[in-house]
Amino acid sequence: MCGFTLFWDRSAGTTRDDLQARVARMTRTLEHRGPDGEGLWIEPAAGIALGHRRLAVRDLSEAGSQPMHSPSGRWVLAFNGEVYNHEELRRSLAGEHWRGHSDTEVLAALIEKRGVEGSLPALRGMFAFAAFDTHERVLWLVRDRLGQKPLYLQAGSRELLAASELRALQADPACRTRLDRESLACIVARGYVRQPKTILDGVEQVAPGSWVRIEAEGKVTRGRWWSVEAAASETAAATYEESLDALEGALGDAVALRARADVPVGVLLSGGIDSTLIAALMVERAERVRSFTVAVEGEGFDESDDALAIARHLGTDHTTLVLDRLAVRSLAEEIAKLQDEPFGDASFVPTWLISREARRHVTVAVGGDGGDEFFGGYAHYGRALEAYDLARRVPRGIRRAGAAVGRRFERGSERAPYRVMGTHPSRTFRRVRQITSPGLAELYARCVSSTAHPDLYVMGSSGVLDPPLPRVPGHPVRALMTLDRMDFLPNDILVKTDRAGMAAGLELRAPLLDMEVVRLASTFDAEWTWDGGTGKRALRDLLAKHVPSPLWDRPKRGFAVPLADWLRGPWRPWAEDLLGPTLDGAGWWHTGPVRARWREFLAGWPNEVILWRVLQAEAWRRRGPAIT
Repeated sequence: MCGFTLFWDRSAGTTRDDLQARVARMTRTLEHRGPDGEGLWIEPAAGIALGHRRLAVRDLSEAGSQPMHSPSGRWVLAFNGEVYNHEELRRSLAGEHWRGHSDTEVLAALIEKRGVEGSLPALRGMFAFAAFDTHERVLWLVRDRLGQKPLYLQAGSRELLAASELRALQADPACRTRLDRESLACIVARGYVRQPKTILDGVEQVAPGSWVRIEAEGKVTRGRWWSVEAAASETAAATYEESLDALEGALGDAVALRARADVPVGVLLSGGIDSTLIAALMVERAERVRSFTVAVEGEGFDESDDALAIARHLGTDHTTLVLDRLAVRSLAEEIAKLQDEPFGDASFVPTWLISREARRHVTVAVGGDGGDEFFGGYAHYGRALEAYDLARRVPRGIRRAGAAVGRRFERGSERAPYRVMGTHPSRTFRRVRQITSPGLAELYARCVSSTAHPDLYVMGSSGVLDPPLPRVPGHPVRALMTLDRMDFLPNDILVKTDRAGMAAGLELRAPLLDMEVVRLASTFDAEWTWDGGTGKRALRDLLAKHVPSPLWDRPKRGFAVPLADWLRGPWRPWAEDLLGPTLDGAGWWHTGPVRARWREFLAGWPNEVILWRVLQAEAWRRRGPAIT
């Protein structure tokens, strides 16, 4: 697990010293991603420089350092992530002379033998990498199937910048500084930027499952080598019992692969279904397992007792991080400083805290990410299905009339700083719009957005969250999960875990996102996941084989914090400073509606989610380079 940077002057007009200075400046910003070493590779004749920060997990010797050459020296790689099946791939490359035993060395040899496109289907892991062909002077930028590892790109007419984080691009004077106001609006509505866009206009993210090929002459070609949509179109070829057995085998293999490391490995244990299953499978495959959880003060938020009971049953060496109200006081400002782009999911807070605690004991930790998106675990599936079913019962003419009423009044009602019969009127009209939405994708978007009109808050925004989600065929539950895999998973969940883990120098691994597990889960019938309104049927049935159900069978809580209490309490001075006079001159916000939501919040109205997103964006604006 690491971070890399790239600067390429395709005119080759930059001197060696300038190439080194620019890529070194970018690379220094990624020290947290790779605290164990730094490497640079400069090729003035081609005008290219690669930088790398290393978190040593496999082959701790110098033989694992990067940037790394292929066996003949033709290819130069800068790699971030893990190829879990590199030992099997190494055996398939018989005859190679190996310098060490890192996965990057195997990938470099594989690319030299098969080419970039020919190598990708064989990779079982999470990764983003840059591969430069020194003979053809062609650069490949590649991202893993689901987007577990980030990759930012700014391709200008002459100069090209790429890196594992946006902050590395911002360290170079060529990085663009114009705000993408539609992305800011998306942060307010959803809490995240939707890839391939970024918060900066003209800077993009390489899309999950994609590659970008750039030639020295400037030609840019893009391609997809894997897609969620294609995987979701498959159907089961076996019975439920046969598929469950196959899932158990695939998940067991995935856990075993992720237990491979030359450093200590632990497990993040929340006490929920996903992490408990992963911990149980880890215990069966490792001699000693360390587990970690966080205890958060507040009714309905603390699952530490449940996690402790499971840890005792499994026999793990367990650590609980207790987060009391006093410890919370300075967290808001600290969390905002960790964000590479504005990010509005408050569950980043406990994810980072437990990652920081785990890093004191281990270098790698596995967790349960992916269980909700692939096995039907989210509450919004129930809300969306309820609205979808109701919409289908309403005659089309009435739906059209309701949609017209909703469109007319929803926007205006969100401006209203008052309540009607105990509820804000915008909630009523939002519900009308949900049950009159023209399709499941539109309904889903409304269920997962805190506002349908972010342009009320963001200056210069159209309020349209572009690109629109596609219409996904098939059973509504499978369609909803597919939408989450395309949108919420790569843009929220995987961003959160990558940033939180890397901010602590911890590599987080997700067995439930293994390619074989994903392949199987994508074929499951809807009732194998969402069974009569209860999600994760398959994971529940699988977990019952390993851990008694009384230890884990409880209502889903999610990895949350008492955000409203903290914003009204220890974080209130920080929030009111951000919402103060400086907000008016930012040029980002319609300050009237923002402050109206804050006043309502202090009066008891539950506006904490949208406010947290605005606060995180404003904190990012103030601490970073000037954005116009």
